[in-house]
Amino acid sequence: FEYFATLLLVVMIMLANAAGVGGGGVIVPIMMLFGFATKVCIALSNVIILIGAITRYIMNFNDSHPEKKATTIDYGIVILMMPTIMIGSFIGIQIN
Repeated sequence: FEYFATLLLVVMIMLANAAGVGGGGVIVPIMMLFGFATKVCIALSNVIILIGAITRYIMNFNDSHPEKKATTIDYGIVILMMPTIMIGSFIGIQIN
């Protein structure tokens, strides 16, 4: 039973990462079906998504854009978005 659950999660996570989706909407329900508590499912889902995001970044950070002389990651947008994301996260944590 545990092997089936692990295999199912691995396959679903691989499909979600290949599609460019984090997979939280897939991971949490599957884990809850196998008897995990909701808080545990959410925490494990966040760790899995973080690992997937770091892996994708490592694989793509040096790739070049197919049509122009640039990297595939637009660091200008990252520099603009990260402060607002951090502020929004901080405010959300304080409100919660």
